[in-house]
Amino acid sequence: MTARMPTALAATFLMLAPHAAQAQNIEGFRPLFEDRLHQQGDGFSLCVNTLSMTAPFERALASAIGDILLTDVKIIDIEPNAPVRPLDTALSYTAEQIYILMAEQCDGFMGFSIAAGYPDWLTVSRPYLVGENILITKDPTVERLEDIPTDRPIGSRFGTAGDASLITYLQSLPETRRWKRFGYGENTLLLERLDDGTVASGVIWEPTLQFATKGDPAAAGYRQIAAPFNISASQVGIGIRTIDSYLKEELADAIEALVEDGTIDALMREHHLAGETSAAQTSLNR
Repeated sequence: MTARMPTALAATFLMLAPHAAQAQNIEGFRPLFEDRLHQQGDGFSLCVNTLSMTAPFERALASAIGDILLTDVKIIDIEPNAPVRPLDTALSYTAEQIYILMAEQCDGFMGFSIAAGYPDWLTVSRPYLVGENILITKDPTVERLEDIPTDRPIGSRFGTAGDASLITYLQSLPETRRWKRFGYGENTLLLERLDDGTVASGVIWEPTLQFATKGDPAAAGYRQIAAPFNISASQVGIGIRTIDSYLKEELADAIEALVEDGTIDALMREHHLAGETSAAQTSLNR
């Protein structure tokens, strides 16, 4: 099932005063948000960003969650209302629009970063996907960051955990020994700049690299190199209404079981989010 912004609620949302505070916008929908019961009887619905690179994996995972919990999971594809970058996962809806979607049809919304700060009405499940951010290059002579001259820039994707780790490290270095950082607004552009030599190395989420190369980065010429600093992993979970604490517990139990039995690793490989050398979720997702 594919859905856009719910029509009746969207019309109401768009009629709100354009300069009203976000909290005021949300308050108008709070009674519906808090009173809505699960619409699937004993089951529940999970919404998926249909154009995200992780969407096929997340649909398969949602079905596996239903199998583990012996319940019906209704999978709803949500079409973004703005262009989506091919190698990114962000949903282009605002917080208010997410609120409306969860008020009317989404018991859970897949694809939420664990690290991000969220309003009080939203919580995030245990992560179902933990991916390392890695330092890569296409230069066969480079084995570690220190092999790269400091006049050659390092690339990263704006706003990611890997980008934050790189910034922290570079700021700790004396200016005379500091590489330049070139930040890019999308992963496709980051990989293109690695390909054409604009940047000598780049920090990227490993599932993104795996997806971009159909599970074989080496065949595409990419190599992971040693980083002299700790790069935080990125974790992805399911966004849930804070009031649905029981659902959060159920999802945590299901995800734990699917991590432990290897299902999530198998689904990640099937959908080109992990390769043969990728660390297993049993070691990353604890």
